[in-house]
Amino acid sequence: MWCFPRFQVLPTEQPTSLPNHVTRVLNLRGAQTPPYAVPKGVEYLSLFLPGGPEARVPFWKIDKAVGFVASTPAGEVCLVHCQHGLNR
Repeated sequence: MWCFPRFQVLPTEQPTSLPNHVTRVLNLRGAQTPPYAVPKGVEYLSLFLPGGPEARVPFWKIDKAVGFVASTPAGEVCLVHCQHGLNR
């Protein structure tokens, strides 16, 4: 169903700025404005995923998030973040 290029997961706090090598951002906080500027040329997707042990996430949201990450070209970096580490 999903095909991932070779990638590395680096857990981190929500950024206050984006590293220069990031080419895509998946913000799982949804409509909340990120505390960083999204530079021109960076592909950005904002998708709200509820967090916590009782959260129920619709499959279409999971599919959209995974598809966004999976479509990151080899050699490029997709930064995925949420709030408080609940939604990753």
